[in-house]
Amino acid sequence: MKTANPKITHILDKHIASDGNGKSGGAIYRSLIDNASNDELLLPVLGLQGVGKSSLINAILGECVLPNEADETTCVPVEIRYDEQSVVVSDADVFFKNGNKSTSSIEALKDYVDNTYNPGNEKQVERIVIRSSSKLLKSGIVLVDLPGVGSLTTANRETTEAYIEKLSYAIFVIHVNPPITKTEAAFIRMAWSKLANAFFVQNLWHDESAREANEGKEHNTSVLNNIAAKSHTLFSGKVLTVNAYDALLGIRNNDSASIGKSGITDFIDTLVELSNNWKSTISDSVNSAILGLFARADEAILTAIDNRKMSRDELQKQVSEKDAKFRSDIREIEDKVSDIDGLLIEQNTEATSVINKTVQNAEENIRSNIFRIIDSGVTDGDDLSRAFTDVQSEEFRVVGEAFNDFLREKVYAVTDKLQELGDLLEEQYDFGFEGARFEKSKEFKWEKGADFAVKIGGGLGGLAATWAVAGAVAGPIGMVVGTVGGLLIGWIGSKLGEGIHKGVSSSRASDTKNKIRNAIDESCEGIKKGLKRSYSKMCSDIEGNLNSIVESLKSKARKEHDDAVSVLRSTGNPEAELKTLSEDLAYIEEERKRYV
Repeated sequence: MKTANPKITHILDKHIASDGNGKSGGAIYRSLIDNASNDELLLPVLGLQGVGKSSLINAILGECVLPNEADETTCVPVEIRYDEQSVVVSDADVFFKNGNKSTSSIEALKDYVDNTYNPGNEKQVERIVIRSSSKLLKSGIVLVDLPGVGSLTTANRETTEAYIEKLSYAIFVIHVNPPITKTEAAFIRMAWSKLANAFFVQNLWHDESAREANEGKEHNTSVLNNIAAKSHTLFSGKVLTVNAYDALLGIRNNDSASIGKSGITDFIDTLVELSNNWKSTISDSVNSAILGLFARADEAILTAIDNRKMSRDELQKQVSEKDAKFRSDIREIEDKVSDIDGLLIEQNTEATSVINKTVQNAEENIRSNIFRIIDSGVTDGDDLSRAFTDVQSEEFRVVGEAFNDFLREKVYAVTDKLQELGDLLEEQYDFGFEGARFEKSKEFKWEKGADFAVKIGGGLGGLAATWAVAGAVAGPIGMVVGTVGGLLIGWIGSKLGEGIHKGVSSSRASDTKNKIRNAIDESCEGIKKGLKRSYSKMCSDIEGNLNSIVESLKSKARKEHDDAVSVLRSTGNPEAELKTLSEDLAYIEEERKRYV
């Protein structure tokens, strides 16, 4: 395996500056070489939240080793490694950030990887390792399930991006309908530029026709070709179509026809080929990726040479024109951001009113209904506990539906504004930014994850509204902004313990009402505070990320301006600078021979 050349590292650092994703040209060059020398091949599955990454891994391995029903995954990488003894996958090793380790059953992994049970990775899990005897992994391939792009937490995005730095290969999973969006394209462009190579799989769902699959494939292939051309990245032009869900059903039912139709066999064959030859394959892919870096550096050097050849007056005019255009562009962008900020403030105020009103109605209904039950003679015991649970569950369901309707309306309003901003950014700066995307199929799920009720001796279960304002910004400023919103109400504890339960059993109706009244007040107040806090946090996240976009644009413009002014003010010898640039170009050309 080749080693990094210090001089070429310096040249790439000089001419391919950090793109905002933390890596300059020299750093990418070093990582490509270092990662290719590893004894194992980390092969993560990347894609938007909910695209079917876990299902695809399960289908590849031929068994359900990963939970694939999580509403929102936690920022915990799950690695599937080879172990000849693990004929049947039953347990997993859970590694914590403090150095501790525990064992979990596969069924209990949701306690760590589902944000409902481990919100924001509050359990501080570093990674999870599952052992499998799959022959596909025997040569050193490690499949990795990572959090989705556009997930509900910033930590998930950061986990995925940090993992990318350790990779040579990756599997990108994309939708058929809708095909690759601007959000996905921006993420793919950012990640792909740091990899030696990648596989692309479009995952089908049940309601997509063959025509839609072909049209989606054509669009996705075109987008990927465009990304590859702009970033000088190797692309085979191959996009595989798989129905991971049908593949799993076929495997479970031992139905070879369904497995064949799902397309999973062709993809497994591709991975088997990689497994058998991955070390030599990676060497070739790394060479191609490095040649792509050299091409990017050539472009930058030739542009710099052109600038050095311009007269001082020509360069001054170019600087002035760019500055004027940027000031005009940024004013328009700031106006749109200001409009969105104003809309969010207005919506936050309205949300407070809606929350107060709906929870107050629920509180009155709960009190009225449970008191009617008490007056009928049910004043203690399990009958009262069950009645209390049922009454509150129903009223909180109504609260959820009302807030869900409100949320949907507001998401669409913000979506329109964000899309206007995204179109402007793409037009002015040739990078993608996609606005909000409300997953209708993932609305409030009251029955999932926790018992949504306050029980005597119990507590209030998790309430989650899955709306995703997913944005990714890459390209010239290279900044990635993941999800900027999400609502999550965690556990709101009830003070009703066993002591009160026992006290109720021997109390009269009036005493029972007093005790239950306190419980109702507390649970309803908890819901109000939680919803308000989460909605405010969502708005604050959106505002913060939009302001970051503006600041990033300004920072990029300042750097370009300062570089140009530096040339203008230079008292050095332009001929000497041109000579240095030409020498860099010649050195890259000589180094290129090592990788052809």
